[in-house]
Amino acid sequence: VYKPQRVGMIDRFLREARGRFGGEPIPHKALTRFLLKRRSEAHVYAMVADQTPKIDEPKHWTAFLNQDSSFFVCADAIARILQAPVFFVEMRRVGRGRYTMRLARLADPPHAKGAGPALIDCYARALEREIRASPADWLWVHNKWKYHQTAVAVEDIGVSH
Repeated sequence: VYKPQRVGMIDRFLREARGRFGGEPIPHKALTRFLLKRRSEAHVYAMVADQTPKIDEPKHWTAFLNQDSSFFVCADAIARILQAPVFFVEMRRVGRGRYTMRLARLADPPHAKGAGPALIDCYARALEREIRASPADWLWVHNKWKYHQTAVAVEDIGVSH
């Protein structure tokens, strides 16, 4: 699941890089339709969700690396639609171009409506542990703290902690 980039060349590069091992990048706006069409089939969906939602997008606020931080809420929606278990991929660099991966189970179905904040908090804690264990492996160039919770009208967004 990805957000298409405004610059076509960059978007094409990212889609090719993310799909080079057989994955199928799905634009976030087409996700619900895609999930419902393939609901009865077994799939694995991966999301890189450590970036910041836009100011007008639904989000959940939680403490992250000692700062109030916003997170996407769509992982909760996917888990509820599919009634599927949710995993966090722990990745560690062990050498140049070599990584180990471990799946850590965050939640099991059934997922109740409104359980999203707990799931997102579990994700934030798992990501925080990974970053603290290996800070050099986290992409620090994106600005996770573009704006503060006070800058967002919570009633306009509809999701908060």
